[in-house]
Amino acid sequence: MDFVFKKSENHTRKWDETYWFSSSFQARKKQMVLAFYGESTVSEACEVSRPGCMDFYCFEYIVQGKGTLIDADNSRYQLLPGTMYIISPERHCRISVSEQGLQKIMLGITNGTLLQMMLYRSQIGGGELLRLSGDCEAIQLFRQLGDAIKAGSAPEQYLATECYRFLLQLALSENTAPRHSLHFISEYMQNNLQHQLTLEQLAAVAGMSKISFIRKFREQFGCTPIQYLISLRLDYARTLLKLPYMSVNEVASLCGYRNVKFFSREYHRHFNFPPSQKRQG
Repeated sequence: MDFVFKKSENHTRKWDETYWFSSSFQARKKQMVLAFYGESTVSEACEVSRPGCMDFYCFEYIVQGKGTLIDADNSRYQLLPGTMYIISPERHCRISVSEQGLQKIMLGITNGTLLQMMLYRSQIGGGELLRLSGDCEAIQLFRQLGDAIKAGSAPEQYLATECYRFLLQLALSENTAPRHSLHFISEYMQNNLQHQLTLEQLAAVAGMSKISFIRKFREQFGCTPIQYLISLRLDYARTLLKLPYMSVNEVASLCGYRNVKFFSREYHRHFNFPPSQKRQG
């Protein structure tokens, strides 16, 4: 049997969306069923609510632009080109789009036993983000499914098979994706020590919820992200204070401390001598 997908378009000043919805799909517990394919372009800054996806999972991939995915519990995830995430039936969230706009492609797969099995213990299935290059096999399969739908009628078995292959490649990509190493967060901290970094910002850069980020960071580095950030700042401060022309005030500012007294207390607690003793160590 062929699936016929009907085209639906929505064009406004800010938002252009095109969907191809299956006119005959029915959810089947033991089979992968493709519900829709979509392409979306937002040209201006705005915020859009996503109240969940009824009885299917929406896989979304950012092609261009920037934005922030904000969950109902206010967990924030940074959306950049190459970001893949899932809007599940129970996930209520909103997407804040930057002034650069946002372009994405979407694939809807009906909820069922096989899909749940493939997403079981998956981090992306648990609501986290995955960073994938546009030429990786999972994204190539994603686009091939879209091309098949846009071309016209597609055999049901072909679509089910390709959806299964897509999810298999997504699982392989998740197991090898570099984001599982949080060393890039360490580099991000070191490059932004002078800025007011928050736990929420760091979790968004990592593409994780705040709770998952703290847990995985502690597993990898043996401390919390904030403890690690403080250590980086104070070690950097100690290096700067060895320079004869650097004052304590200047060092505090360069290391992200707005309050010099607070910086001095933190420094003394960490090294057991005040920052005014510049030449120690």
